[in-house]
Amino acid sequence: MSANRSIGHLGFLMGLSMPTHYAGPMARVFHCRSTDSALSEHSWAELQDVRSQPGWIWIDLSDPSKDELAYIDENYGHQPDLTEIDPQRVSVDIEDDEFAASIHGAVASPEHQLVTSEIRIIVTESSVVTIHAHNVVDSDAVIRRIQALDPDEQTPGEVAATITRDGLNGYEAAIADLDVRVEEAEDLAIIGEPTTLTLTQTLRRDAILLRRVIAAQRDTAQRLADPFTPNLDASARREFEQISDELAQMTETLDVTRTVLNSALETYRGAVAERTNETMKVLTVFSAILLPLGLLAGIWGMNFANIPLADHEHGFKTMMIAMAIVAATVFVYFRRRGFIGGPTLRDIPRFVGMTLVTLGSAPLRAASSLLGRPEPTPGEKTDSS
Repeated sequence: MSANRSIGHLGFLMGLSMPTHYAGPMARVFHCRSTDSALSEHSWAELQDVRSQPGWIWIDLSDPSKDELAYIDENYGHQPDLTEIDPQRVSVDIEDDEFAASIHGAVASPEHQLVTSEIRIIVTESSVVTIHAHNVVDSDAVIRRIQALDPDEQTPGEVAATITRDGLNGYEAAIADLDVRVEEAEDLAIIGEPTTLTLTQTLRRDAILLRRVIAAQRDTAQRLADPFTPNLDASARREFEQISDELAQMTETLDVTRTVLNSALETYRGAVAERTNETMKVLTVFSAILLPLGLLAGIWGMNFANIPLADHEHGFKTMMIAMAIVAATVFVYFRRRGFIGGPTLRDIPRFVGMTLVTLGSAPLRAASSLLGRPEPTPGEKTDSS
């Protein structure tokens, strides 16, 4: 293929990118005789001779040239449109005794990018044509899987199903990478990290776009699993049906991922609100403690002649001690009411009491277990009669 679709950050940065240089074979021709299960490879120049022999052929075009595409267009009439590549737009064209399907394979990059590229599959009674970018499908791995099958299962339809599965493997890696990043977002949300909001919104957009792409591939696999699709044997249809089920599970996983991200966002907002409440509580406590001190300082700082302790030699010390007592009293009051710190003083006896009940009933539970009786719960009356 001459262009790929890049889904940046696993999702939302859309753009066209050229495939990297590929020095391997651009066109490969394989022939499967009906008498044995071996796939023999031939050159592009031998294609006409191979087509006249018994059995079926597989034409695999990786980053094809214009001449190779012109040959496919002339002999099969299903040349892919390389100018408009949309991973959310797939198609299945059925004409008489052949069909052409368009799916989009995926390749995950180390830069957290998912690159999708169109895979065109044309299946006739005696041939299968696959057109794709070199980095989307591992043709050698497909050949090994086909040769490992029973001879009666080595069909053009099985090649189409196998190469479809190989092209869609990149989505599993993308979802796995997305799950790791979602876990990171959850951890950041718990501590209220400010970058959580941007990361969560980005991952939500990635999950939505990735789900749309996978759902489109699932629809294509469902159509290919239809009994009315020509040139697909029962084994190939089962394979496409299994692919459709796996893609459906991926969409469900992404739905759960979106729910988890929504929960992470709510957790982040709750953490930020809790942090804000703690800050406001501290400021309020300081203000409440300083308020009576300011009142005392204001009263004794007024410009009157007869103010108590104004002429006393220990007046200043007395007022400072009084202010300290007032501040300590307010602090202890806030502490007892639970405005500051952990459990209040009035809650401590209740916690100690629950602990004593649990410890006191431990021997009784142990004896009940030895006698084979059900364990009485704390506070339950036992039948001693």
